[in-house]
Amino acid sequence: MDTMQNFARSLAAMFREELGFYRSLYVLLDRQRDWLKYERDSRILDIYTDIEKLKKRIQESQDKITGVRERNETQFRVALEAPEVARLVDNITSLINKCVEVVAENESIAETKSERLRSELAGLADGRQFYAALEPETAPRFVDQKK
Repeated sequence: MDTMQNFARSLAAMFREELGFYRSLYVLLDRQRDWLKYERDSRILDIYTDIEKLKKRIQESQDKITGVRERNETQFRVALEAPEVARLVDNITSLINKCVEVVAENESIAETKSERLRSELAGLADGRQFYAALEPETAPRFVDQKK
Protein backbone atom coordinates (compact mmCIF):
# COMPACT_ATOMS: atom_id res chain seq x y z
CA MET A 1 0.00 0.00 0.00
CA ASP A 2 2.93 2.31 0.71
CA THR A 3 4.18 1.99 -2.88
CA MET A 4 0.68 2.80 -4.10
CA GLN A 5 0.61 5.97 -1.99
CA ASN A 6 4.04 6.94 -3.28
CA PHE A 7 2.89 6.35 -6.85
CA ALA A 8 -0.25 8.43 -6.22
CA ARG A 9 1.91 11.23 -4.77
CA SER A 10 4.28 11.18 -7.74
CA LEU A 11 1.31 11.11 -10.12
CA ALA A 12 -0.25 14.06 -8.27
CA ALA A 13 3.05 15.97 -8.54
CA MET A 14 3.17 15.29 -12.29
CA PHE A 15 -0.46 16.39 -12.67
CA ARG A 16 0.20 19.58 -10.66
CA GLU A 17 2.98 20.41 -13.11
CA GLU A 18 0.69 19.71 -16.05
CA LEU A 19 -2.08 21.76 -14.44
CA GLY A 20 0.33 24.69 -14.26
CA PHE A 21 1.10 24.28 -17.95
CA TYR A 22 -2.58 24.18 -18.92
CA ARG A 23 -3.29 27.27 -16.82
CA SER A 24 -0.48 29.07 -18.65
CA LEU A 25 -1.84 27.77 -21.94
CA TYR A 26 -5.29 29.17 -21.17
CA VAL A 27 -3.83 32.57 -20.29
CA LEU A 28 -1.78 32.62 -23.49
CA LEU A 29 -4.76 31.62 -25.64
CA ASP A 30 -6.88 34.29 -23.98
CA ARG A 31 -4.18 36.87 -24.71
CA GLN A 32 -4.04 35.71 -28.32
CA ARG A 33 -7.81 36.15 -28.55
CA ASP A 34 -7.40 39.76 -27.40
CA TRP A 35 -4.65 40.33 -29.96
CA LEU A 36 -6.82 38.91 -32.71
CA LYS A 37 -9.96 40.75 -31.63
CA TYR A 38 -8.43 44.17 -31.23
CA GLU A 39 -6.66 44.33 -34.57
CA ARG A 40 -3.12 43.73 -33.43
CA ASP A 41 -1.88 42.51 -36.79
CA SER A 42 1.70 43.08 -35.69
CA ARG A 43 1.29 40.19 -33.22
CA ILE A 44 0.20 37.56 -35.76
CA LEU A 45 3.74 36.23 -36.22
CA ASP A 46 4.12 35.99 -32.43
CA ILE A 47 0.85 34.06 -32.24
CA TYR A 48 1.97 31.52 -34.84
CA THR A 49 5.35 31.12 -33.13
CA ASP A 50 3.58 30.47 -29.82
CA ILE A 51 1.26 27.96 -31.47
CA GLU A 52 4.20 25.91 -32.76
CA LYS A 53 5.85 25.89 -29.32
CA LEU A 54 2.56 24.92 -27.67
CA LYS A 55 1.98 22.04 -30.07
CA LYS A 56 5.32 20.57 -29.01
CA ARG A 57 4.62 21.09 -25.31
CA ILE A 58 1.13 19.58 -25.53
CA GLN A 59 2.62 16.54 -27.28
CA GLU A 60 5.24 16.24 -24.52
CA SER A 61 2.46 16.36 -21.92
CA GLN A 62 0.49 13.65 -23.69
CA ASP A 63 3.59 11.49 -24.11
CA LYS A 64 4.54 11.87 -20.46
CA ILE A 65 1.11 10.87 -19.16
CA THR A 66 0.77 8.03 -21.69
CA GLY A 67 4.21 6.72 -20.77
CA VAL A 68 3.40 6.63 -17.06
CA ARG A 69 0.04 4.99 -17.72
CA GLU A 70 1.52 2.33 -20.01
CA ARG A 71 4.38 1.47 -17.63
CA ASN A 72 2.11 1.17 -14.57
CA GLU A 73 -1.39 0.64 -15.89
CA THR A 74 -2.89 -0.98 -12.79
CA GLN A 75 -1.29 1.48 -10.37
CA PHE A 76 -2.28 4.35 -12.64
CA ARG A 77 -5.98 3.36 -12.55
CA VAL A 78 -5.93 2.91 -8.78
CA ALA A 79 -4.06 6.20 -8.24
CA LEU A 80 -6.68 8.06 -10.30
CA GLU A 81 -9.16 7.25 -7.55
CA ALA A 82 -7.12 9.14 -4.94
CA PRO A 83 -9.00 12.37 -4.09
CA GLU A 84 -6.11 14.74 -4.87
CA VAL A 85 -5.29 13.02 -8.17
CA ALA A 86 -8.97 12.94 -9.18
CA ARG A 87 -9.30 16.66 -8.39
CA LEU A 88 -6.21 17.48 -10.45
CA VAL A 89 -7.49 15.41 -13.38
CA ASP A 90 -10.86 17.20 -13.19
CA ASN A 91 -9.12 20.59 -13.14
CA ILE A 92 -6.91 19.69 -16.11
CA THR A 93 -9.93 18.38 -18.03
CA SER A 94 -11.86 21.58 -17.35
CA LEU A 95 -8.93 23.73 -18.47
CA ILE A 96 -8.50 21.69 -21.63
CA ASN A 97 -12.19 22.17 -22.44
CA LYS A 98 -11.86 25.93 -21.86
CA CYS A 99 -8.75 26.01 -24.05
CA VAL A 100 -10.61 24.20 -26.84
CA GLU A 101 -13.38 26.81 -26.66
CA VAL A 102 -10.88 29.69 -26.84
CA VAL A 103 -9.04 28.04 -29.74
CA ALA A 104 -12.33 27.68 -31.64
CA GLU A 105 -13.09 31.35 -31.02
CA ASN A 106 -9.55 32.34 -32.06
CA GLU A 107 -9.88 30.34 -35.26
CA SER A 108 -13.16 32.09 -36.05
CA ILE A 109 -11.65 35.51 -35.42
CA ALA A 110 -8.55 34.64 -37.46
CA GLU A 111 -10.69 33.40 -40.36
CA THR A 112 -12.69 36.63 -40.34
CA LYS A 113 -9.48 38.65 -40.23
CA SER A 114 -8.02 36.55 -43.04
CA GLU A 115 -11.06 37.23 -45.23
CA ARG A 116 -10.79 40.95 -44.47
CA LEU A 117 -7.08 40.97 -45.36
CA ARG A 118 -7.73 39.10 -48.61
CA SER A 119 -10.38 41.67 -49.49
CA GLU A 120 -8.02 44.53 -48.69
CA LEU A 121 -5.26 42.96 -50.78
CA ALA A 122 -7.65 42.52 -53.70
CA GLY A 123 -8.63 46.18 -53.29
CA LEU A 124 -4.98 47.20 -53.35
CA ALA A 125 -4.39 45.19 -56.51
CA ASP A 126 -7.40 46.83 -58.15
CA GLY A 127 -6.17 50.23 -56.99
CA ARG A 128 -2.71 49.55 -58.37
CA GLN A 129 -4.19 48.66 -61.78
CA PHE A 130 -6.34 51.79 -61.73
CA TYR A 131 -3.37 53.94 -60.72
CA ALA A 132 -1.23 52.38 -63.45
CA ALA A 133 -3.92 53.24 -66.01
CA LEU A 134 -3.82 56.89 -64.91
CA GLU A 135 -0.04 57.19 -64.97
CA PRO A 136 1.43 58.71 -68.09
CA GLU A 137 3.65 56.28 -69.86
CA THR A 138 7.28 57.08 -69.28
CA ALA A 139 8.64 54.54 -71.72
CA PRO A 140 9.38 55.77 -75.23
CA ARG A 141 6.71 55.06 -77.80
CA PHE A 142 7.50 53.55 -81.11
CA VAL A 143 5.44 54.48 -84.12
CA ASP A 144 6.26 52.95 -87.46
CA GLN A 145 9.47 51.48 -86.07
CA LYS A 146 10.77 54.95 -85.19
CA LYS A 147 11.22 56.74 -81.91
